Amino acid sequence: MFELLDDAISRRSFTSLWYWIAVAVFWILMTRQVMGLPLDMVLRAKSGGAALKALEDMAHLQAQRLMSYWSRGQTAISAAMAALVAMLSMLAFWYQIELAKALWFLLVPWLLIMALSLRMARQILHGAGHGDDLLKLAQHFRLYLQGIGVVFIFANILTAINHILAARGFG
Repeated sequence: MFELLDDAISRRSFTSLWYWIAVAVFWILMTRQVMGLPLDMVLRAKSGGAALKALEDMAHLQAQRLMSYWSRGQTAISAAMAALVAMLSMLAFWYQIELAKALWFLLVPWLLIMALSLRMARQILHGAGHGDDLLKLAQHFRLYLQGIGVVFIFANILTAINHILAARGFG
């Protein structure tokens, strides 16, 4: 029974198809939204009119929601995330634990994206949440998000290649 469970939940992340499916799903979900705003809504708002007004309203709601969560627990959230990143970093890069590396490549970009979301929410609530300013903000957010994605996916692939080569005696 435990062997079957161990095979299903493999700690060999970089050679597991399930890990790469999880990475693909993670990045698909991350790039479908701009700070919680659906991408198609942002694209429709470029034409102006009612679509832009709807985007502005939704952006303000999302910004207020994010800032409300953040203001209630910023110390605890920051401490927990710092401890988790420190622990995963130590396990991944000092002790060379493959599962920790795999989780690190999912957690760190997610935290960067959340930090960008909080920054965008602050900017929206402090005056940049209207018209062209909002569209420009959303466009910059999307570019940063894509940049983070490219860097972390590339680093993830290089780490996987290095791990596979080292396991086969080439590293």
